[in-house]
Amino acid sequence: MNKTHIFRLQLLSVLLVSAMTACGGGGGSDGSSADNRIAETDTTQYFAEYGDLYSGKPYLIRYPVTAESVKSADTPEVYAEYGEVSSVHPFTGEPAPSGTVYYYVPENKLNSMPSPYSLTEKFTVVYGDGSRNVFTLELGTKSPNGDPLFAEQWHLKNVGQNPYSVKISPVEGIDLNVIPAWHMTDANGEHITGKGVKIAVLDTGIDFRHEDLSDRKYTPSVRASFINQDFTLTDVIYNETMLHGTKVAGIMAATAGNGKGVRGIAYDAKLTAYHKDNTNFAYLTMHDDVHTINASIAMDSSYVYSPEKEAFFEAMFENRIPFIRAAGNEYGDVSFRDGTHYPLNCVSAKADCQFNQTSSFNRGRYVIIAGALNSMGTKSSYGSTGSHLWVTGMAGEFGYNGKQNSSAAIVTTKYSHEPYEYQDLRDGNTPWRDDKDKYKDRRYYTHTMNGTSSGAPSVTGVSALILQAKPDVTVPQIRYILASTANSDTTPGWSSLEYSAVKSRVTAYGGSTVTHDPGWFTNGAGLRFSNRYGFGVVNAAKAVSKALYCDEDEYCSRRSELPSDYVSTNDTPCSSDDGGRNITCSFTDFESMDNYGPVSPIIEIEDIAVNVSSLVYDDDTDSGKCIQAANAEQEGIAHANSLLQIEMKSPDGTMSLIKSVYANWDFNARAMHRERPSFSYDTDFMIYTSAFYAEHASADDSFILNIRSACPVDVDNLNRSIRVKIGGYAL
Repeated sequence: MNKTHIFRLQLLSVLLVSAMTACGGGGGSDGSSADNRIAETDTTQYFAEYGDLYSGKPYLIRYPVTAESVKSADTPEVYAEYGEVSSVHPFTGEPAPSGTVYYYVPENKLNSMPSPYSLTEKFTVVYGDGSRNVFTLELGTKSPNGDPLFAEQWHLKNVGQNPYSVKISPVEGIDLNVIPAWHMTDANGEHITGKGVKIAVLDTGIDFRHEDLSDRKYTPSVRASFINQDFTLTDVIYNETMLHGTKVAGIMAATAGNGKGVRGIAYDAKLTAYHKDNTNFAYLTMHDDVHTINASIAMDSSYVYSPEKEAFFEAMFENRIPFIRAAGNEYGDVSFRDGTHYPLNCVSAKADCQFNQTSSFNRGRYVIIAGALNSMGTKSSYGSTGSHLWVTGMAGEFGYNGKQNSSAAIVTTKYSHEPYEYQDLRDGNTPWRDDKDKYKDRRYYTHTMNGTSSGAPSVTGVSALILQAKPDVTVPQIRYILASTANSDTTPGWSSLEYSAVKSRVTAYGGSTVTHDPGWFTNGAGLRFSNRYGFGVVNAAKAVSKALYCDEDEYCSRRSELPSDYVSTNDTPCSSDDGGRNITCSFTDFESMDNYGPVSPIIEIEDIAVNVSSLVYDDDTDSGKCIQAANAEQEGIAHANSLLQIEMKSPDGTMSLIKSVYANWDFNARAMHRERPSFSYDTDFMIYTSAFYAEHASADDSFILNIRSACPVDVDNLNRSIRVKIGGYAL
């Protein structure tokens, strides 16, 4: 007798004893329902294999048998009140073992569930003699393998829940639309859950002792001291910010279906921690060990300029490793380099206070910059903006703080120790933590994670789903998939993203009205874009669907190859009629950087940047701070750059605001050379705009750059090396 037959006989024996004990031998002789005490027994006996209500992974359910059904060898019929029952696996077609059936809820039925987070399913077993048995099972968050805090993760499924006692509840429908993505399957018939994807987390480290992260750890084949560093309770007591990486990790890949805490967006992905302070970037380009990288790390200054780091970004790009970066949280922050504060007008003008294209992190070529959305469907109050933004992820605000404007942040993993063992900053003494009935479920978790540090892992988690759906996907394809499927202001149900252009009168410009943010617009390729949201809010289901059918999409399939580089070659592109306060630059005569010859008739733009390494101020002025700027003194640079505005227009007529007046910027080419002698006017210092993505241009077309400055710019010096660089596809 083989092992399968032995197993089935043993299973049948157990089920028979169980059913007879609970039901007195089965249904009534008149075919009426059996004694309902069966529902009072240990319901785990009915789960032969746990499934998942939210991904459609089927449960394998054991049904009760009776002495009569065993004697007659009839297979009973099993019905479910809500979901679907099948004798074969709904995706693989594999027959269910004897005494069991497969059960699942199709995705199109989830939205009409009695409760969005749990389901009490009623099963009816009808035997050959007409008798029947009825039993119920709790599924979803109340299932023995459920994630009890999933109902509090509004960024995954938003039904307006408010277990945080915040004053402004989440708005229904504002979420990542990830549940339909989990229901999709890859080429191997596996549900799209991030399976097989390895995520490098460039952060403060990850607490892999955490109950929701211990199964997610992987160690790269190439070892280093900064990979998967551990930390102690003493370390956390001294500096609780060390938990930042653990919070980020949970958003992306916390284990699902383990009966604990939360679930990640790509909950079957694997994680490894690279410490942000001492990582050797060369390790991140080893493709066998890294599939995507999340960097939820702080903004730094232009003076951290690193050509070597930019070379690593290029290597990651070429090795199909998307680098996903948090945009920053400096929207209303007027602090400047070295902690000095300047009385700028950005806050009153409701403009972004920081120009974030500073360091190599912020300006890295092909880096996917992620913004932040709150639970009401608008930009998070702190989230930095800019023309380099790509898409926006879920981030929330600050959670419970007792104030009238408090709204939800992100619920995610925090630490593997009890909250009373350390300070428990922000969660401690809040209704969320003080709820005694829920303390056990919540003790290792936080409800206050926010920042673009949350927005970035939202995007990375969705990217991990894309990577499973299309394992050979390139970085340009991921960028295209995210951009073309994001929710914009014109997407049904997302009118909360609408906003008007931000303008104010600027005294330094003679009182003329200046635009700080143009609002949403449609570029020449038909894509909606704004400096506040990039191409919009990531939509997991649409992104995964696009990835599965990428090869059938003209734009997506084209990006299976890497783009070529083109550069403008016309001499002295910039001129000014007023001594460098208003400058117009025209860039044309594009040539290929790959073969140093003329380009094909049409280029489809993948990315575009302007080199500003020769931007300095003219010392021919009577203004004290402008003289300081010309002499590369820090206060003068801050003054001059805050009163500098840069815009660019594409041949298609799309206008992009690259740098807004009032936004702090610490860059000055003369100052850079003084502090970093290797930096010269011929060195690349590129600033980017995403607004022209997928537009078309010819070699002879002109891109127009307008610079407006209260302090005169040295136009002759600017012409030394300013040029436009395009990454694109020859059509």
